[in-house]
This record gives sequence, structure tokens and C-alpha cells, in this order.
Amino acid sequence: MPHQRPNQSGREETLIETARKSRKAIFMVGGFSVALNLLMLAGPLYMLQVYDRVLVSGSLQTLIALTVLIAVLFFGYALIDAIRSSMLVHVAARIEREMAPLVFDAIHRRSLRDSAAKDGRAMKDLAELRQFIAGPTVKAAFDLPLAPLYFLILFLMHWTLGVLAMLGSAVIFVLAIYTQKASEAALLTSGEVSNSGAVFAQNAWRSSESVHALGMQKVVRDRWVTATTEADASAIQASDTINTAAATTRAFRMFLQSALLGAGAVLAIGGVATPGVIIAGSIIGARAITPVEQIVSQWRSIIRARAARKRLVSLTDDIEYKAAPMTLPAITGKLSVENVFAALPGQQKPFLQAISFSVDPGEIVGVIGASGSGKTTLARVLTGVWPYALGAVRLDGAEIKEYQPDQLGRQLGY
Repeated sequence: MPHQRPNQSGREETLIETARKSRKAIFMVGGFSVALNLLMLAGPLYMLQVYDRVLVSGSLQTLIALTVLIAVLFFGYALIDAIRSSMLVHVAARIEREMAPLVFDAIHRRSLRDSAAKDGRAMKDLAELRQFIAGPTVKAAFDLPLAPLYFLILFLMHWTLGVLAMLGSAVIFVLAIYTQKASEAALLTSGEVSNSGAVFAQNAWRSSESVHALGMQKVVRDRWVTATTEADASAIQASDTINTAAATTRAFRMFLQSALLGAGAVLAIGGVATPGVIIAGSIIGARAITPVEQIVSQWRSIIRARAARKRLVSLTDDIEYKAAPMTLPAITGKLSVENVFAALPGQQKPFLQAISFSVDPGEIVGVIGASGSGKTTLARVLTGVWPYALGAVRLDGAEIKEYQPDQLGRQLGY
């Protein structure tokens, strides 16, 4: 029984359902992110203790104990970070594995309707999505919600440090918004033009004999070069914007770290804070804005992944969702065509109109007619390759739509 086409929220049902299957792993990744950010505080706290305790007391035993403890904590950090990365890779692979059959079927059905839609872009989009999920951007996204923890620690050290770090974060956030606005259109244009150029070149290579015989090699080559140049121009424009923003963000982060160092020194001189705060506050403040900096530096992959997800959702929504047909008995050969109307793919006006006839098992029928009269179209309708708008095509009394395509294909010649 056919299902209704899903609505906007239902289009991403497969992606959401796959994410639900991996929710345990996703929750674990979130838990590991919390642990990693807590362990990240080990370095600043170690420095704080060295400056405020070891140097003051001159205790070598305390230094040794602190060093052993920090070594154990950093070993745990490395282990948890490796586990988190591995889990993201497995989640990404699972999403690709679960989505691949649906995407493949969607490409197949779209290709039946439009023979030109065979560029394989959807498979590239699926790989792009997998690489994004397993990449550093998602890790930074898990770390970003924990940034308030660092701000809180800075405020506990002194409110001046907290305010300075928050102002710096606001500046970096504005840079991120600017990067998104300034580069997204150029990146999307570059991707579309580059893909169109690649498809054009592949089609030309498939028809290399005709291109050579007609003397069109230079024309085809120039057209491909033009498309490639246009794609490169858009990519360069976007890359310049992203690279400039990333460099500015890095420079500002280093400046902010130095500013926090200077603010800590002022507080220490005034006797408001200890010398350890000078170093610890600088490191903690830099760590608070590191996730934002990482996201800005990976903005190119974010835009491409968003575009890939959007195309995949559109592709899978463009097919009709139907329950799998039941397995019917083997075909004996009784064919009945009842008042069939069928249009060519992408057209509304029926090309075949009011076609009716029947063929008994063992009977041989030949169809003759001028070129373009509909012989091939009729063959495609009879084999279920192309759908028909009205009427019915029946095999042994069952409408051809009720057969599983693989079952039908094994018993029909084409």
C-alpha cells in the first residue's frame, strides 16, 4: 500500500532515524567531550600550582607529585580523545552505510525519469557528509557548549579576566558570521559549476569518437576550460574570504591570550591575584575560544556538508515512498494493456494515448511504425521501466506495478 509523501520534517526521517540508532555513541561522544574539556584544565592548574605553591615553598617533592599526576591526566586525555575520534568515524560510517541503499535507489529512479541525471553527485555528497561527521568540525561543535565552563573559571579568578574573554569571544563570533555570509554563495557556485563541468567532460569523453569525427574537440575543450575557470574563480574568492577570516581569528586569539596575560600581570602587581593567575588565566581564556576558531577555519567543509545534506534530502524526497510489493507467482505470459496513457519523462502531454491490446502466452506480436512513433516508449511501459499515467498494464491479471522490480526483471526480456 503506497505511503504518503513525507512532509518537510519527514524528508530527513532516514537521517534522523540513523542518528537515533547511533544515539548511544553520540551521547558517549558528548560525555567524552566533557571529560576532555575537564582534563584540558589540568595544564593551567598545574602551572597555577607550580607558580603559587612550588616556587613559594621550594618543595621538590610537591613538584614531582604534580608532574606525575599531570602525566597520568594527559595520558588519559590522549586515550579519551582517540576513543572519541574513533566513535565519530564509526557513527559517520554507519550513517553512510544506512543511507547508501536509499540514495542508490533514488539515483536509479531519477535516472529512469531523466537519462541526463547520471552524474554520481549524490554518492559524492554522501562521502562528503561522512567525512564531515568524522572530521574536526564536529569535535569542535561538541566542545563549544563547554566554553562557559572556562568563562566561569575566569570569573572565579577575577571578573576582569572573564569580561575580557567574553568580549574576545564576541569578536570571534562576529568574524564567524561574516565568514559565513561572505563565502557561502561563492562556495556553492564553485561546487555547482565544477560539478557541471565534470559531467560535461565525462559526457564528451564517452562520445569521443563523435567529437573527433565532427571536429569539435577544441569547442568541447574550450567549454570545459571556461567552466573550470569560472569554478576556480568562485573557489578562489571564497578561499580568500575564509583564509583571511581564519588568519584574523588566529591572530586575534593570540592577541587575546596576550591581553589576558597582561591583565593577569596588572592584577598580580595590584595584589589582587597571584602570579599563577597570569599564566593560567591566559591559557584558559585561549581554550575558551579555541572551538570557535576551529569552526571558522573549517567553514569551507561546513558549507559543503550543508549543501550535500540539502541535496541528499531533496533527492530522497523526490522519489515516491511505497511499501515493498508482495512476491507474486511466476509469470505465465498473459499480457493485457487497458487504455494506457503514458508521457515521456519530464513531459506532461501523453506520448502514448489510449493504447489497448492483449497477448496470450506463446503468442508473438510485432510492433512496427516510423521512427519516433512510440515503439521504444511502449516497450519501456510494458516492462515497467517507465510509468504510465492512466490505464493499466497487467501480467496474469496483476498490474505490473504490483510486481517487485527484481522479480519482474528476472522473467522479462528487454
